[in-house]
Amino acid sequence: MQDLLCTTLLLLVASTLQVVFCRDTVATEWEKFKAKYNRSYSSTEEEASRLEIFKSNLRIIEEHNAGESSYRLGVNDLADLSVAEYRRLLAPVAPAARPPGHSARAAGVWLWTGGSKDWRDEGAVTPVRYRTDRCGSGGRWAFAAADTVESAWKIAGNPLVVLSEQQLIDCSTDYGTHGCTAGRAEQAFEYLSSSGDGLSKAADYRYYGGDWESCRSHTGVAHISDWRFTSRASEPELEYVVATVGPTAARIDADHTAFQLYAGGVLHVNHCSTDRPTLAVEVVGFGSEDYFGQLVTYWLIKNSWGPGWGEYGYLKLHKDANNMCGIATDASYPLVG
Repeated sequence: MQDLLCTTLLLLVASTLQVVFCRDTVATEWEKFKAKYNRSYSSTEEEASRLEIFKSNLRIIEEHNAGESSYRLGVNDLADLSVAEYRRLLAPVAPAARPPGHSARAAGVWLWTGGSKDWRDEGAVTPVRYRTDRCGSGGRWAFAAADTVESAWKIAGNPLVVLSEQQLIDCSTDYGTHGCTAGRAEQAFEYLSSSGDGLSKAADYRYYGGDWESCRSHTGVAHISDWRFTSRASEPELEYVVATVGPTAARIDADHTAFQLYAGGVLHVNHCSTDRPTLAVEVVGFGSEDYFGQLVTYWLIKNSWGPGWGEYGYLKLHKDANNMCGIATDASYPLVG
């Protein structure tokens, strides 16, 4: 009888985008969440607190998904985090200064007529990393840089290898990075291209999850010769580079609940900043999907929050939408050879 009553209430309020929770439904979702993401808590008090956060996020998910939208929210690995805790996964950073000699090319017409691109289809993208650990939000730049070098190295005709983000954290401080506190992908590229150091395999220079005291001995296997920025805020140029050169590193404003609970589809965030990036990512392609009879274009983005977030670790972000969330504000990429 209780289940029938809950179903009836849900139907009655669906048109107002309200959600009525049933105690049994929440309990079931909570147990499924803990089992799927291997959650255990230190005390009954902590679990009770986490459950309240989870219930609040579940309400946000259900209310969003009850309406029409190009994207879906869902229970993922971050669903028991408060807003404040989620923000600790982010690292606000100002747009980068543009050193001379690193622009992609002279201003001109950027035209790509291929329609879509996905470098995963060509075997040029490594598996999604899972890095929500003690290195913290400030170390995301290293993951984005390592991801992008991996792709560039493969596209240049070399084997696809998983490269060491820890080496970048430890060894690039002379180029402006600050380990797990702060850094930029282009500073990592400058370190690799200027020092002549190659980037080691992740298996040989293992991830520590924090700042090491010094740069450890290493043997680089992937080398880059230079790097480039795309023109600031130019989505056509970014599209051309991703299509014809390869994936790029980028920084986006992810300080929104829609990012935390993103589960799939093309994400469009109102009031998303174009000049206050908080998350470093890799842009591995672009494409389009049909929603309610309208074609919506997107950037295909690889994140480092594990395959339990988004679309198996990936995000589709609205493309050609006035530089949504700053996707083209600070995009950069390495050159091999």
